[in-house]
Amino acid sequence: MLFIDKKLILLAENNGEVFTVVTTQHQPARKMPQEKIQYRWDIDDPIKNQETVGVACTMLRQKGGAIVAPTKAGYIVMATDYEGLKRTFDLKLRNPNKPSVVLCTSAKQIFCLAKTTDKIERLYLECEVHNIRLGCILPWEKDNDPIIPDDGSRELMMDQRGTSCFVINFGNPSEEIARKMWQDHRKLCFASSANPSGQGNRGRLEGVGERILSGVDMTVEANSYVRDQQPDKDLSHRCKQGVMVSFINREGDLSDLRPKIIRKGLELDKIMLTMSGIFDNFDYRHGEYY
Repeated sequence: MLFIDKKLILLAENNGEVFTVVTTQHQPARKMPQEKIQYRWDIDDPIKNQETVGVACTMLRQKGGAIVAPTKAGYIVMATDYEGLKRTFDLKLRNPNKPSVVLCTSAKQIFCLAKTTDKIERLYLECEVHNIRLGCILPWEKDNDPIIPDDGSRELMMDQRGTSCFVINFGNPSEEIARKMWQDHRKLCFASSANPSGQGNRGRLEGVGERILSGVDMTVEANSYVRDQQPDKDLSHRCKQGVMVSFINREGDLSDLRPKIIRKGLELDKIMLTMSGIFDNFDYRHGEYY
């Protein structure tokens, strides 16, 4: 432990890697890795995977923490607060009017966070049972204000009408990380695809791009896991995103009378089949901004 120019400098060892933590009296400590923290997700090594999830949560609990992790449809950047979200948008060169999604690990969690109807809940529950990745645009429940970080995060994870996209069954290890953050720390995880805005990483870590890879605290590689989600498609034909279904009108009010699929993506056919058994009709409007 050293004191230099009224700053406290700590050297801490974590899993064999040395980090420097610099803090002042007025600014929370932030772990700055001397080398990039890199892990590999291996479905055959649950003990190592548990360690990976733990380190990822440590990174995300820091102010401004951001990591790159895989999902079923490719890699995402995860964050939990305004500084982390802002960092994500800067790395992606992303327009702030395209909010990050809210990562949820159960239908029950979504029903607590967002306004829903019986039909919307049925859609989520059926997708949960069949492990279908689904994202729906919904308004927030007002009594969830304490759960949303009071640091400016709203402007980067909600649109101007106060709605967000709540995603379920997005895949590991991101799902395990988000679950631990919620269950152990009562923190929500927000995400955006890990690639320059408008481009896809095609489910390969190297496709994320150096700008993002060098700008986050940690990366988790699982190219084989992402590939196995779409075994019948090569790199050029893989879905690079998930489906989004809007349940709001132009004013941002909840409505399930005529839901709209506003973005096509992974498992679109399964979602449309499920919706056809629940709703009398729905629209397909790929590309319509929500």
